[in-house]
Amino acid sequence: MDNPTHISRPSPDKLGKLWVLRQRAKGLWSQLTNHEYWPTFLLYLPVLWWGIKRVLTGKGLGKVTAVNPGYADDAGVQDESKSDLNIKLGDGTNDNSSVLHCVLIESDDHIDNRIKTAIDAIDNDPTLGGLPVICKPDKGERGRAVRLELTKEGVIDYCKTNTEPFVLQRYHPGPLELGILWIRHVDSITNPNYSGPSGFIYAITIKHFPSLVGDGHHSLRWLILTHQRYRAQAKVFLTRFADRLDWIPSNGEKFPLGFAGNHAQGAMFTDGSHLITPELSEKLCAIADRFNTDGSDGDGGFDIGRFDIRCKSFEQLKMGEGFGIVELNGLTSEPTNIYDPDRSLFWAWGVLGGYWKHAEKLAQARLDTKTGKPIDEKTWWRMKRALVRVMIP
Repeated sequence: MDNPTHISRPSPDKLGKLWVLRQRAKGLWSQLTNHEYWPTFLLYLPVLWWGIKRVLTGKGLGKVTAVNPGYADDAGVQDESKSDLNIKLGDGTNDNSSVLHCVLIESDDHIDNRIKTAIDAIDNDPTLGGLPVICKPDKGERGRAVRLELTKEGVIDYCKTNTEPFVLQRYHPGPLELGILWIRHVDSITNPNYSGPSGFIYAITIKHFPSLVGDGHHSLRWLILTHQRYRAQAKVFLTRFADRLDWIPSNGEKFPLGFAGNHAQGAMFTDGSHLITPELSEKLCAIADRFNTDGSDGDGGFDIGRFDIRCKSFEQLKMGEGFGIVELNGLTSEPTNIYDPDRSLFWAWGVLGGYWKHAEKLAQARLDTKTGKPIDEKTWWRMKRALVRVMIP
């Protein structure tokens, strides 16, 4: 005899298009009523107003890129290279390997050359640690084309399907992933006698990866569209698993919907300010101070941005131990805790406004001490076009 629960809950295919439309409408309502899903230009209204005021008062926006003099020519708006930044951080060779080693795979007309370089790194580079590895574009954002490859066959396929330069990165098993936004103290730039900590942690974001648990009766499509949160980003998941939507996970089976710690890719972000400790702050200050253009101990060419990290436990993280830096983001990296669904829009706007006020003060400090310079006019016009593309979907 059939399970009566199964009979009373027909699959979405039997419920038809009207049922699917109702679920998608519920998802749309969640998007409209929760600021974490809003278009960038709406969430960033205070930043837009801040920018307008700078323009109206003759300060302009280009000068803000005087921060992060050792990071990239534009302070980290769009010119950064992941492999270059990893080298400046130490690339897994300094302190206790908090920075996860990367190997750059250049573009090449001969795919076989790319494959050979990648496989050779996996087999013979002990700092990379072998399989599994993370593959991601050397210049990319919002989790684009990031893949965890478990086999050499997967890496070979990545070489074939992604023609742009990309990096192989040592995999940190986590399982926790966070974003830590660090800001340099202005006095450490302007005061030669300053002896305090070089910076502070402005915000911490805890990243929660999306997953579903099967019931043995319903398809992956049904589970996505009936989930109160995941149906708000149904387009992302339905596209990602287009070839598996009719698959029925067994009862109690956990199915991950994504592994990239990116909000646009489905992760949930929550505020982690309770994780800030003197030990963690001290460790990040040491890493940031070592950052410069030649990889040696030096002048602190990094002022403001976000460390994306993976760690074993919150307890170890608070002690400044057991974490690996996946990526460093520059000026436009944003405090991602603003997407916390339990925080208000006005709280998020306050965090955003505070971030850009710090950036403004740091840029002025770099200009006053002649230790940084803004981008040229040609680069600024190119950047403005890129920012417009980000702000207007």
